[in-house]
Amino acid sequence: MDKIKRKLSFDYSDNKEIKRLGSIDERRISISFIENLSNDIFYEIFDYLDGIDIYEAFSNLNYRFQQLLNGSSLLFKIKLKLQSNESYMNIYKQLILINRHQIFSFHLDLPSHLNQFVSSFIIDSSLKRVESLVLVQIKSNTLISLLINLASLPRLFSLTIYAKNDFKNLNHVYQLIFTLPVLKYNRFNLYGCNRPISLPMAIERQLSSIEHLVMNHYFTFKELYAIISYTPQLCHLDLGHQKKSDPTIESLLPIRKLDCKLKVLRFTSETEYIDYLDANRWEQLILQNLPQLEDFYLKYYVQHDDVYESSIYLEDCNQFTSSFWIERKWIFEAEIGFYLTVYSIQLYKERWYDINFTTALSNSARVTLIYLPDVERLESLIIDIQIIYRLPELDSLQIPSLSLSSEIHLTMEQNKRLLPTNNKIKKIYLEEMTDIEEVIFLITFCPYVNVLQVNCADNIDIELFVKDILTINNERNYYLRSLCFHVSTANEEMVKKLEEMINCEKLLLHYTIKRVRGDIYLNWE
Repeated sequence: MDKIKRKLSFDYSDNKEIKRLGSIDERRISISFIENLSNDIFYEIFDYLDGIDIYEAFSNLNYRFQQLLNGSSLLFKIKLKLQSNESYMNIYKQLILINRHQIFSFHLDLPSHLNQFVSSFIIDSSLKRVESLVLVQIKSNTLISLLINLASLPRLFSLTIYAKNDFKNLNHVYQLIFTLPVLKYNRFNLYGCNRPISLPMAIERQLSSIEHLVMNHYFTFKELYAIISYTPQLCHLDLGHQKKSDPTIESLLPIRKLDCKLKVLRFTSETEYIDYLDANRWEQLILQNLPQLEDFYLKYYVQHDDVYESSIYLEDCNQFTSSFWIERKWIFEAEIGFYLTVYSIQLYKERWYDINFTTALSNSARVTLIYLPDVERLESLIIDIQIIYRLPELDSLQIPSLSLSSEIHLTMEQNKRLLPTNNKIKKIYLEEMTDIEEVIFLITFCPYVNVLQVNCADNIDIELFVKDILTINNERNYYLRSLCFHVSTANEEMVKKLEEMINCEKLLLHYTIKRVRGDIYLNWE
């Protein structure tokens, strides 16, 4: 049997990749007893488990497992739970006493009584394999005492802190973080705490090895300037900005002092300043000061009294569709709710209409996605239509549901000539359809739609649905060319009946139809 190559690692950005145990299946081992599994397979299984659970289950079981637990190939990932009972804590104490040289990571969730316990925990160079430390709900005095001793850990590459709101200032915290000799990743989250950071500018002997810095707390950009003076190797900066005294993008200019090493910039703002949605100013900042930037992420939260008010901010956002943004595949999006809208710029990701339909990236880059609330009242529907009318470059719609009452049916029938149909919407995804009239309304309202995806309720007559859509599309010379609908009961017999109906009714000449599990795809010329 080939030896399994194992590698314990952690993701600096806290995104754990899900591993697959396909390698075990590929060996096609015939196992009668668990004891017959190889050590390598046990190590692979242990890699999924909390270190304390491993210790509790296998310690003192027999000689072989005792050797496994004490072997240098096994590294423990310890997660100290919020509700830790006495038995659990005793196992934890035993493990860090006997096997401390095998501990790979700590994730400590610290209510008040555990803050006292951790502050008495001895940290020294004997924890020589520890590479990652996560501290949750930690108090300021406990954090300071821990940070003082963390410099003795020779392999501490990642430090994540979710702190309690009891800090007077953050100077000492950052000064101690910057003394950690091999730290590569640091996240510091502190909500609801407006505390000053009056760090002096760094001198050469104070420089930190940090490459990825996440700051999720109050700070001014002047304070940011001082902090990043300690991190000359910084290439990934993630800013959760909550300060209301920095109203302009130009306030971000301290990041140009990074000597052009920055490759990833994430910026989140919860302030009310619309300047953060000025595409031209972001473009100039990046071109002039960050020539090596590869990825840019912007997230901007705006609270409003009603959903209609949110459209005011969208009218100038088509600046994000210039060649600068398209070439870099940085896409503007908006998620609209009743009281909160989230605007974002992020790296292009495959969307629902990219999976089975061909769309040009240049067009996709112009997409604004709006997540409308469930429509149940006439007033809500009218507001939604008014928002769309104010967005002439809107390219796609993704709608959770569209429940058309009899009142809405009547009103829309009476006022079809008043319904604005000069929009440019080409792609629609209706996540839940309960009535065929909902789709008919959408393609009437959006005559240029060429891609339509629908999740059908179980009571929908699928043949009638397809027939009605194709008939309307043919009669009115609409642009629809791709139809995807999800049906829980979809099978090959359903596809065959649809094909026979289309041919018999002569609805299409050149088309393809296929089923992928519960989805049926119909495309035509």
